[in-house]
Amino acid sequence: MLESQYGNYCMDHMQDGGFGTLQYKSNGEVESDGEVENDGVGLLLRPIAICGKSGAGKSTIVKFIQSEYKGKFELVVSQTTRKPREGECDGVDYYFVSREDMARKIENGEFIESQSVHGNMYGTSFGEVERIMRSGKIGILDVDIQGLKMISRCSKIFDPLCLCIMPPTDEEQEKRLLERPIGPEGNRHDIRTRLRTSHSEENFLKNYRFDAIIVNDELEKTKMMMKSIINERYPNVNEIV
Repeated sequence: MLESQYGNYCMDHMQDGGFGTLQYKSNGEVESDGEVENDGVGLLLRPIAICGKSGAGKSTIVKFIQSEYKGKFELVVSQTTRKPREGECDGVDYYFVSREDMARKIENGEFIESQSVHGNMYGTSFGEVERIMRSGKIGILDVDIQGLKMISRCSKIFDPLCLCIMPPTDEEQEKRLLERPIGPEGNRHDIRTRLRTSHSEENFLKNYRFDAIIVNDELEKTKMMMKSIINERYPNVNEIV
């Protein structure tokens, strides 16, 4: 996805919608020179991107944030071309779309990040982030390294608070991955592939300017660190209704 395409989408869909130019402040708020219409909250709140290697514990941390700050955060739901699994709901787990629809949206630059996994397409749309911002809540993006790379290309337009969750060691990362239930699209070979991929991404992680890096060696300690970061970066978080 080209930054110019993404910029065109922002101009067409955000400025016409009243957001105008966004400026990200240190207290988590986002100022706009447009007329913001968002359920009467009166301010926009900077999204959070939770990034890390497979097996780092991103999903666990996202669930903790949503539980600890009930009604304050909302997970940004991605779109996918794969078929729903048993128990999955459209608009909750994913937005399930056709390949043609997904390809058109990618061509139009409507995705913050998109990629192909096991023959299926996945992507996070800017429109979904905009919807959450308009509601007055804080959006959470659960992204892998490839997703973060695409987000970084759009940093002049889209600038979330970027937090990196890391496993304590390579051995612990492998242990966590091997202990995961294997779905119909995965196998042990896929896990080994993920491990090789994560090792090749070390240099990017070391050089990327994250807002914070948390080594998830003890879950309770990680939760406390996450609470500290959120309370510092979003001092008015408890005022969200």
